[in-house]
Amino acid sequence: MSLDDRRKWDARHRASLGRDLPEPPAWLTRFEGTWHRLVSSAEAPCTEPRALDVACGRGRGAVYLAGLGFAVDALDVSPVAVDDLSRRAAEDGLKIRARAVDLTDLSSLDEVLPPATYDLIVVFRYLDRALVPYLERALRSGGYLVFETFVAVAGAVTDFNPAYMLRPGELGELFPHLETELFEDGGDDGRAVSRLLARRR
Repeated sequence: MSLDDRRKWDARHRASLGRDLPEPPAWLTRFEGTWHRLVSSAEAPCTEPRALDVACGRGRGAVYLAGLGFAVDALDVSPVAVDDLSRRAAEDGLKIRARAVDLTDLSSLDEVLPPATYDLIVVFRYLDRALVPYLERALRSGGYLVFETFVAVAGAVTDFNPAYMLRPGELGELFPHLETELFEDGGDDGRAVSRLLARRR
């Protein structure tokens, strides 16, 4: 990711500092019963329930998951967002390790996304197709992937670069080594989105 991209996201997050976090994504909270079962079935500390929030921003998903009992790794390119999330986690006693990471640097992904590590991985409003095999591999057996982002559809309202948007129907086939449990194409405030819930067996 370019320095200009990082500065853009830093500026966007800096403008929202001091505001309450938005509500966690509905596509994540929809399956809260499943997340409670994941947490309650873990035998800490040997199999501590772990979650990963990719492109976490200021951490609306990470904070929600930590509140459920997950130990959360939260990754974002913006140091401004990561610092804000780290401060919030420390103040609220949440188990969140937030890190500023350039996920487009493929040379670092073996360390950033270690194999068989997470019970739950969440990705919202972010797409880098090169990450797909790393995300699949980073799930533990029985772990879930929750994914939602924009689709490039004529007439849809978005300020996203089309290169980082899905093609219609693409998300349902993007993770070949996971079992799809639920896939939806739909709308979000006038924007076209796709949503996936998948599991590693």
